[in-house]
Parts: sequence; structure tokens; C-alpha cells
Amino acid sequence: MAITVVLDPRFKMTLINFSFPKIYQGFEVARNIDRVHDALYQHYNEYVVDYTSSNARQSASKSTEGSSSVGGNNSKFKTRGRMEFDQFVRNADNIQPAKLDLDVHLEESDFLCSDDSNLDLDFDALEWWKANNLKFCILSKMASDILSIPITTVASESAFSTGGRVIDVYRASLSTKIVQALLCGSDWVRPLYKTKKQSKVELGSTSITEIAIPFPK
Repeated sequence: MAITVVLDPRFKMTLINFSFPKIYQGFEVARNIDRVHDALYQHYNEYVVDYTSSNARQSASKSTEGSSSVGGNNSKFKTRGRMEFDQFVRNADNIQPAKLDLDVHLEESDFLCSDDSNLDLDFDALEWWKANNLKFCILSKMASDILSIPITTVASESAFSTGGRVIDVYRASLSTKIVQALLCGSDWVRPLYKTKKQSKVELGSTSITEIAIPFPK
């Protein structure tokens, strides 16, 4: 949850530093802030490894295609010379390592939507990362994976109710075990038998449908 907050450009570590002293006491404040920081970078480093490996495979594929398309000793010499130059650039002492986009994200000021509270409520962090994916190549992928929660909407009531897609108040209050039994039983019985509606009882504004499910003996 804390990492999700940090990936929101409106809050970042600022909200963590603001809220943790209100939640924890004494040395627990700094300890839990450090835990969030370490977990954030540990998770980010996993994406760095994946991103680097993916780029290396793409570069190797392009290099192979380029070498096979142009023949001759001259082309091989140019390829070898360019590789040596690239290695020289990597080993040059005056070349500063590129700053991690996670560091850039945390060092920049928090994103302010507007003084209008409605705009802040309508803010979509996923859209923000999508718009800034070129600036944050790795972090945007990590943010999209964490902030986008896969949701599978299944009309579970339709699995055991042929009367409609809306569960009445009685079925809505069934225990978990009963619901699971209905779902599993329905999946097992329906391929073998056809359900038949026997009777319908009207109780005020609530309709209760009784269904006979024949179980094999």
C-alpha cells in the first residue's frame, strides 16, 4: 500500500513522511520509512534487470541482422571498431552514470492538480504515468503494473440463479460455504441435467424463486 502511495505523483514519499509519525511512535517511524524506501528500490531493481535484459536481446538481434545484411571485411571491421569505441565510452572516467528514473521521480516536486478539489478527485495516476512513460521508461512500467489492479467481474449469482442476475436479500446473506456449494454444485449438475423452475413466491417487493436441482443418486 505504501509503495502505491509513493508511485502517486501527488504524494510520493512526502505523504509517507507526513503520515508515519502519526501512525508510529519513536524509532518505529524511521524504521518503517526505511522499510518502505528499501522495498521500493528492491522492487524497482527487478524491473531494471528485466528492462536491461530486454534491451540487450533487442540490440543483439539488430546487430545480427545488420551484420548478415552487409558482407565483406570492411563491414566486419566497422562493426568491430564500433564495438570497441562503445566499450571505450563505457569505461571512460568522465562519463557520469545515468540517474535512475526512480530517483528523478522522488526528487521532483509533488504534482499539484489544482486548487479545485474536484480536479484532484478526478486525477488518474495511470493516465499520468502513460503521459510520462518516455521520461520514466522503467518506473512507468512498474507503476502501471502496481496501480492497475486486475478486476474480473463475474456475475456469480447467474451461476446458481436462473431467475435473474440480481440476488435477493436472502441469497445475499448466505454464508460463504453455502455460496461455494451452490456454485460448485451448479457447475457439476448443469451439464448433466436441466434446471426447472417449480414455484414462485411473492413477498412484498421481494421475489423468491425456488429451483429444483436433481442430484444423481
